[in-house]
Amino acid sequence: MNSLKSAMPVIVTVLLLSGCAQEEKPEGVIPEGYKNALDKAQGVEGKLEDTMQLREQEMEKVP
Repeated sequence: MNSLKSAMPVIVTVLLLSGCAQEEKPEGVIPEGYKNALDKAQGVEGKLEDTMQLREQEMEKVP
């Protein structure tokens, strides 16, 4: 029991230091899978905007 009391501060210190030593992922970094999905979504959005512009131009041509 006495050895457990003396070992407890060492255990707590080791756990705290190991938690602090872990590398954190930098904020603002987008995982590759999400980036690919975002690129695809932007492509679809661009195509939709192009289609809307073409339709608008066609509507303007009709008397």
